[in-house]
Amino acid sequence: DEGAGITEIPVIFKPKTISPQELEFDLIDSNNGRNLTTYETAIVVKRLMNLGITEEELLAKKRFSPPQLQLLITLASAPPRLAELVASGQASAKVAVELIRKHGPVAPQRMALEMVERAKNAGHKQLTVRNLPQAAFKKALKKAAPRLHEATSAVTSDPGYSGLAKETRALLESVLGELKRPEAA
Repeated sequence: DEGAGITEIPVIFKPKTISPQELEFDLIDSNNGRNLTTYETAIVVKRLMNLGITEEELLAKKRFSPPQLQLLITLASAPPRLAELVASGQASAKVAVELIRKHGPVAPQRMALEMVERAKNAGHKQLTVRNLPQAAFKKALKKAAPRLHEATSAVTSDPGYSGLAKETRALLESVLGELKRPEAA
């Protein structure tokens, strides 16, 4: 009547006996429209837990993997500004959770805002794991790993190897042992 332009309101008729938990599960299970984003799913998981559903029940009923459920629970408890960055698509859920796990609940908001700005300046649409400060180091480490393996193997065959400290030799042998098992398989 006041000109809002609302022509229809979607309604789903449910029996009176349906529980609030079942309605929340239906948000995930029976959503015929656009799929829920990771953040929206995290909010539904939080509401289910507030209604008394345990993590074990969520794992059994929804078939979330344990790591996925932990990601959703952590994301649902994200500080408001960080949650807003994820909800708006400026930061990925994985980055938000990684920041919370690494730096606690307060610092990630400020850090994420700075990193979102840097990601935008670098021409990226969204802050992702590749924009995190340690991402370049991890990428370089993966690239250098084969050469590091060769160098470590060469050190063990060097005549001066026996002159290394016992702890250093034990560390090198442990690392090489871990790599030899999969290599042999």
